[in-house]
Amino acid sequence: MSHVPTTLYEIEDELIIALDSLEMVPDEEPGLKVGLEEQIARLIATEITRVDGVSRMLTHFENQTQLAAQEIKRLQDRKRTLERSYERLVSCAKLAMEVAGKTKLEGLTSTLALRKSPTSVFIHNFDEVPAEYLTVKIERCVDKEKVKRDLKTGVEVPGAELVDDRFYLVRR
Repeated sequence: MSHVPTTLYEIEDELIIALDSLEMVPDEEPGLKVGLEEQIARLIATEITRVDGVSRMLTHFENQTQLAAQEIKRLQDRKRTLERSYERLVSCAKLAMEVAGKTKLEGLTSTLALRKSPTSVFIHNFDEVPAEYLTVKIERCVDKEKVKRDLKTGVEVPGAELVDDRFYLVRR
């Protein structure tokens, strides 16, 4: 039993061999010629089937890629929505605790607490901050750590002040 080609490469190779062989068969051997012509017909039919299969798989992969891109976009939108909901709930819980004058709320399984945020620097006017406090990157920005150190040691930094009244929510 002869080898049945399974890939397009194998089919193409066997088809070329069969076509070359057909040209070399002498006219006095019509049976051999008929056998080669039948083999060529089978190879062409197999090739058509393989090409259609490959084409279907390419279409399938293209469609799956589009679906994956749509799903990624949907999930990114969902993530943004959840992040906004999280931030909104944190903000509401903080506000409710601040209005009630409470720094800690205890439930049966968890506790919410307001903790003082680390001292931070608020820049009132970026253009007034002296150059020595600026860090040059691609754009100008204030070196808040340097400003914070100097403000804490009593050095006056125009356009900046220490802010000590911010809280963040801690969930345990």
